Amino acid sequence: GYARHLKILPNSGENLLLRPAGAGAFTRKDFSGLKLTVVAPAQVDLDKLKASWKKMLKKVKAQAVSYAELADYVDKTVNNLSSVVTLAEFGKKTMLLTGDARGDSVIEGLKGAGLLSPGPLHVSLLKMPHHGSWRNMSGTFFEQVVADFYVFSADGKYDNPDEATIESLLDVRTDDKFTLVLTNDCNGRVAWIEKQRKARGRHFKLAVRPDGKRSVVVYLGEALCGAAARDSLARRPARRLARP
Repeated sequence: GYARHLKILPNSGENLLLRPAGAGAFTRKDFSGLKLTVVAPAQVDLDKLKASWKKMLKKVKAQAVSYAELADYVDKTVNNLSSVVTLAEFGKKTMLLTGDARGDSVIEGLKGAGLLSPGPLHVSLLKMPHHGSWRNMSGTFFEQVVADFYVFSADGKYDNPDEATIESLLDVRTDDKFTLVLTNDCNGRVAWIEKQRKARGRHFKLAVRPDGKRSVVVYLGEALCGAAARDSLARRPARRLARP
C-alpha cells in the first residue's frame, strides 16, 4: 500500500541487489551522490530463504497456519542470514546498515567488497546487527568495524540489546571516542550502561530517545540547512501518509 501511494512499482524488473559471488567483487549503486554498496545477502542465502518460504507456504495451504502467523514460523536463522546489508556513503560520512545479519556474514561481505583492506573499516554510524543480540556478535566484529555512533534499535524483546554485546564492544573500544545510541531505555539498560561507564572509568557518550519523541536523531556533521531552519523543522508535527 505504501509503495502504491509513493508511486513505486514493486518487482518492476530491476535486478536484485546481491553480494556478488566473485572474490573482491561488489555491487554499488549511485543515487545523486549517495553511494550504496551491497554487502549482503549472497545468492546462497536467498536460495535458502526461498526454500524455507516455500515449505511454510505448504502449511498455509494446509491451513496449519495463517498468512499473519507465517513470519513467526519461518526459520529465524534463514531470515537473518538473508538480511540486506548496505554501506551508505555521502561525502565523507558513512553508515553501515546491517539489518538482522550475523556479524560473521557482514565481515565476509565487507572482505568480498574490499572494504577491510588494509585494516578495519571506520564508519560514521553502525546500525547494530539484530538489535544488539549477542547471538549475532563477537569481539572480532568490533575489531574490524569501528564506528563513531553505535545505534541499538531495540525495545527489550528477547532481552535486546544484550549486555554481553555492549560489554564486548566496551572491551574492544577503549578510546571512548564514540557514542552509544539507544532507541529505547528497556530492561534497565541505560542504568546498567551508566554503571559500566563509572566502574570502568570510561568517558564515552550515551544518547537515548527522549520520552515523547518518536525517534532519536543522530547528526553526523553540519546540517544541510542552518541551525534555525533545523530547529523549525524539529518543531513541526510529524507528517502521516494519507490513506487511500
